[in-house]
Amino acid sequence: MESQKKEKESKVDPTEVFKADHSEEDNEMNSKRQAVDISIERSEKYDKADWKLFIITPYSKWIELETWLKENLPTSIRRSDGVGWISVRYENGRGSFHRSEESNQLEDKGKLAREYWQSIQSHNYESLLDIAARYNIRGGKWLLHLQSHEVDQMWSVIVKALFSGELGSIIKSVKVSPSDDLRKINHRFVPEPCKSHVLCIYTEDIFKKIQVMEVEACVRKLGFWNKLHYKPDISTILGIFLFRKDGINPSMLTSTYDFSSNISRFHDKVLWKYFNVDHNTQPEEENIVEDTWKELTNMTIDTKYTAI
Repeated sequence: MESQKKEKESKVDPTEVFKADHSEEDNEMNSKRQAVDISIERSEKYDKADWKLFIITPYSKWIELETWLKENLPTSIRRSDGVGWISVRYENGRGSFHRSEESNQLEDKGKLAREYWQSIQSHNYESLLDIAARYNIRGGKWLLHLQSHEVDQMWSVIVKALFSGELGSIIKSVKVSPSDDLRKINHRFVPEPCKSHVLCIYTEDIFKKIQVMEVEACVRKLGFWNKLHYKPDISTILGIFLFRKDGINPSMLTSTYDFSSNISRFHDKVLWKYFNVDHNTQPEEENIVEDTWKELTNMTIDTKYTAI
C-alpha cells in the first residue's frame, strides 16, 4: 500500500506539465511584447520631443552654421531639457516634422505595418522588406556610435560636409542624440549622462543599395574609421531593436574599415554575404546590383505596391 501511494505521488500529470510549459512561454512572450512596446514608446517620445534644428536654405551662411554648432554641442544639451534630437537638414530633408502631415501619415502607416507584422507567422528579412515596400516605408540610416569625448568634433565634421556638399546630393538630413541623462538601469534613473551618442545619416530608399553604399564611401572619405550600421526605418517602426532568435537584426548592413588599405568590409545580413569594397578604385556597379535586396522579395518593388 505504501509503495503504491509513493508511486501515485511520483507520477506527474502531463496536462499540468503542458500548462506549466505554455505558461512560461506566455510569460516570456508577454515580456518580449512589453519590451518592444517600451522601445517603440521611447523612440516615439524622442521623435516627438523638441529638436535643435538647423535648416539649410540657399541663403544659409557658413558663419551661421558655425555659430549654431557651437551653441548646440551634443555634449552640452541634455534630454532632461526636453530635447529629443539635434538635427541639420535641407528644406526637403528629413527632420523634426513630427507635427507635420507627413509625420501623421508615417505614424498611420506604422500602425498598419505593425498590425500586419503581428498577423503573419513567418518573420524574416523577406517579410520585413515586403512590409517596407507594402506600406512605402523606405527610409533608412547609417548609424555611428560615438563616445562623448569625440562626438562634438565628429558631429561638426559631418554637418559641415553636408553643408558643403561633400556627402553628395543623396544625403539631405543628419541628426545626433544629446546627452542622455534620462536613461534607466534596472528601472532606476542614472544621475550621470550616458557617455555614448548615436549619429544618424539618412538615406531615402533602402532598396537603392548602390546609393546606400555610396554614402558609406563619402563617410570614409571624411576620415571616419568607426564601425557603421545601416538600419532601415521599418526595423524601428516594428520594434526591432535587438538581435532576435529568428535571425533578424535591426541593421541590414554593417561596414568595418581598414584605414591602412582604404578598404571597407561589408556584412550583408539580409543575404548573409561578406564582401569588400576598395575605395582606391571605382566599384563596378554590377557587382553591387547582383546583391540587391530587391531580388530577395522576388518582385519589382516599384510596381507591386502602390504608395499608401
